[in-house]
Amino acid sequence: MGEIRFEKHGSNQIWIYSNAFLWFSCKRLHRHIIRDKYGVKREGEGECLSKTNWMGDCGKMTQPDHKFGKIFEKLYFDEFKKEVFRKMKHNIELSAVWYQVYGPNSSSYHGWHKHLTNNRHDPRKFSSVLLLELPDEKLTTKFVDEQSGIEFTPKVKERETLVFGSNILHCSPPNNTNKRKTVISFNWNIV
Repeated sequence: MGEIRFEKHGSNQIWIYSNAFLWFSCKRLHRHIIRDKYGVKREGEGECLSKTNWMGDCGKMTQPDHKFGKIFEKLYFDEFKKEVFRKMKHNIELSAVWYQVYGPNSSSYHGWHKHLTNNRHDPRKFSSVLLLELPDEKLTTKFVDEQSGIEFTPKVKERETLVFGSNILHCSPPNNTNKRKTVISFNWNIV
């Protein structure tokens, strides 16, 4: 069984989910990402990613990689869903999943953004970041409390998952370390 702990930062609550039992599944997902020949380098306004299967709209994957979503659901999300139900007493469904790789010494980053649908906040919509590789705590996803303007960084480790409302502004800082950072991002809804 996994563990969920909470951090409160201003008006924002971040959950940190960990489950040692799922680490073998995470290794398999990581292998898929590293071997994925369809992942692309992505550069644009507010982002520079060494490799991703995210292609525009939040969670839209490159066409050949819908397989990744099915693999993720089977190896990770199904157990995650059970844990959330145990804690929240709500059923949830996966709405999007993609990976992002920030190469070593690449300065790759993902600027400040939200995972909103139609630019509206919906309290039933959540986003998550599974940290497959986090070689340095300075690379941890950062958030900002928009009411106070104060930035904060949750205390999270490699192999843990950040869970937050899709309306919370967040970013991934530039990777200027000599090691790779790899994450799986996913959006889900309470049904």
